[in-house]
Amino acid sequence: MVRQKLANTFATRYSLTEREIEILGNDIKLPLVNDEYFLALDRVGKARSECQKLLSVKKQTAADDLLSELTRQEEKAFNALLRWILSNIRVLNRNNTFKLLGRALNRLHPHQALFDVAIAELGRIRSEIVAGDFINALVRGGPQGIPRPIESHAADPLRYVSDILAWLHQTCASERELLELLFSEIDSRASLVSQTLSGVARPLEIRIRQTLATINDPIIIYNIHSILSFYTRLLVGALKDNSSVICKTIEDLANDSRTLLQSQLDTMVEYAINQLDIAAMSPALRVPETFHSLLAAVAEICRQYYTSHTKEDADFDRTIGLPPITKNIVELLENLLKDTHTVIEKSIKLHPYEQTMLELNVYWATKQEVFVAGVRNLEHFPESNELTEQKLADQLIKQLLEVVKLKSKLPFEGIEQMSLPLLRNCLESFNLNLRNTLQDLDVSRMVSRLDNHMLARNITTKVSQLFVEDYNTLFNYINKGIHSDVLQDILLSPQTVSTLL
Repeated sequence: MVRQKLANTFATRYSLTEREIEILGNDIKLPLVNDEYFLALDRVGKARSECQKLLSVKKQTAADDLLSELTRQEEKAFNALLRWILSNIRVLNRNNTFKLLGRALNRLHPHQALFDVAIAELGRIRSEIVAGDFINALVRGGPQGIPRPIESHAADPLRYVSDILAWLHQTCASERELLELLFSEIDSRASLVSQTLSGVARPLEIRIRQTLATINDPIIIYNIHSILSFYTRLLVGALKDNSSVICKTIEDLANDSRTLLQSQLDTMVEYAINQLDIAAMSPALRVPETFHSLLAAVAEICRQYYTSHTKEDADFDRTIGLPPITKNIVELLENLLKDTHTVIEKSIKLHPYEQTMLELNVYWATKQEVFVAGVRNLEHFPESNELTEQKLADQLIKQLLEVVKLKSKLPFEGIEQMSLPLLRNCLESFNLNLRNTLQDLDVSRMVSRLDNHMLARNITTKVSQLFVEDYNTLFNYINKGIHSDVLQDILLSPQTVSTLL
């Protein structure tokens, strides 16, 4: 009787009841997962643990056989639990099933091989569901059409891309919240969200690339580039994984949009140079509208960039103080001015000093459009450019001085070989020209076509000053010469010439 009682106690402690075996299911029928199921799962785990403890103290054949049976039953139970999980993954929106599924996944976690299968299937199915939700958001919109379908804004590229990325970000947050509730005790959320969003990557990429291909406005492309860059950083921060499919997709789109922006700006430069009609620009020397359109686009891009960035931002290249987008623009402006110089230099329709003035007007337009637009850090641009405003101004001063000296008809060179009548004739012509209200020697009239009026005044003053210095040398030579008395009546003093100029 005692031995029977001990046997019954042993069996009760170290084996499962028929009811518990039935609850845990079998290889064919799915178990009914509920609180009673999890109690049975706890029971088989506890019985196996107790049996292991018994065997660690004393080797017994009966206990050894019982441990093998308990291990087999536990494996069968968790395999059945895995099958139940796989069959219920698609119904996460049902509250009761959702809670049970979360408990089931948490219980399955110690069995890594089974858990990996469950996670892989969960990621695959959620990826399919999210991809379907994305297509619905594009073409159907929300419940009863609110919000409206994203495709309804396809005619507005910036709004269209923004809505797509906003939907992606909202979905990322929703999936994280869903998985946080599902995995209350396991940190498998970030990688699973990355896998879930991977299903959206391809359709999203196709639509954004198609949109970019239709845009001819560099400002809109820049805005889309900025949005893509922003959401790249946002998603990398949320997923903690910059190598995920969706993060790489958005990053590649951002890089390609920047390449497209540079290509469009280069095309505008090429078009502006090709449309540079020197004949149409003279005699006013006005910068053509194609230049102003290009410069206005560059200025707006710079303004928007510096409005949304600071020097502390990671996008800045600290080695030279210029962010990448600005380095591209600096190169573009340098190429614009160099190409303009080449075209103008080859022109035979303009006097050399007019060529220089036209270049100065182009440079001034660049400075006014881009630098005065509140743009920071582009001060590097003129420093690195061979055709700076000051160099062009110095060149213009030399050219204008030669023109004024030539038009004055004064013998600044070769006066020693000049006869008295010829010298007298030169001085009389100079005096007449100097007092003429429409004189050829009026430097201010020559530089009146400069758009930079302050520079025009400075150049006028400098040319006049240099001319008077050369005239003073001529004046002193004549005064000391043998014909000084004869020429005194027509020889104007340097002070008088300076005043009349």
